[in-house]
Amino acid sequence: MGFWDRVFGKKAAAPVQQERAKPPIPAQPARVTPSAPTQRSSDSAATDYPSAVKALIREALQIIEPSVAVGSQVTVVKSAGAEGQVIEGARKLEQAHELMPNDPVLHYALASALHLAAQHKTAEEEMRRLVEANPQFLLGRCAIQGWERWQSISVLHKN
Repeated sequence: MGFWDRVFGKKAAAPVQQERAKPPIPAQPARVTPSAPTQRSSDSAATDYPSAVKALIREALQIIEPSVAVGSQVTVVKSAGAEGQVIEGARKLEQAHELMPNDPVLHYALASALHLAAQHKTAEEEMRRLVEANPQFLLGRCAIQGWERWQSISVLHKN
């Protein structure tokens, strides 16, 4: 089940079972570990968004999704730029992020939407803030480490 499906409570299709035999799992002795501070799993985090945040995410997706076409070798973004429709979706995600500033997924979504809107400098700044605040957030770290390549997919180069 995808993240946005979990946010909006959609049910995923049942996974297809493979018919191959699995090797037996060797018995492991039971281990007792001290209790760690409780953290929300990604599944529970997604369903814990307040209705106002869910509404903003829904509005953002309704704006952004029609403007983005993902192909096998190219991603096309219509209506990007400071005056385009995609930036309106990014503003909705910014409002959601302001309501939940410590949520790394919303921060990542904001930075990604800014990138789609061709606001590369602002997107990179947001992604760096995300990684600074949440160094364990792998998607943000990967985006920063590959920023030049990530940015270049939507930048037209002069020959």
